[in-house]
Amino acid sequence: MVTEHELRSEILRPYISEKTAPRLHIMTGTGGQYDFDDVIQNENTFLSLLSNQIISIKPSGYNITITTIDKNSSGYEGGISGKNSDYSKETK
Repeated sequence: MVTEHELRSEILRPYISEKTAPRLHIMTGTGGQYDFDDVIQNENTFLSLLSNQIISIKPSGYNITITTIDKNSSGYEGGISGKNSDYSKETK
């Protein structure tokens, strides 16, 4: 039997590895900020994250967005964007 913690981990780990997770954080359109471990460990944090329309993943300490997920769009926006970035790629 899988615990709730293990289920959340299995959902997120195909996208973010255990090695990468500590170096990234999730930003929401409402200004919330989450660490991946907190999302996996805490059910309320996980559900709060899912209730947001826009979610961005950024490396800790940098103002660069790796990817943005928007529930209202037909796909996602991927690539690198940010204040100091000259490169931007969008996938829809």
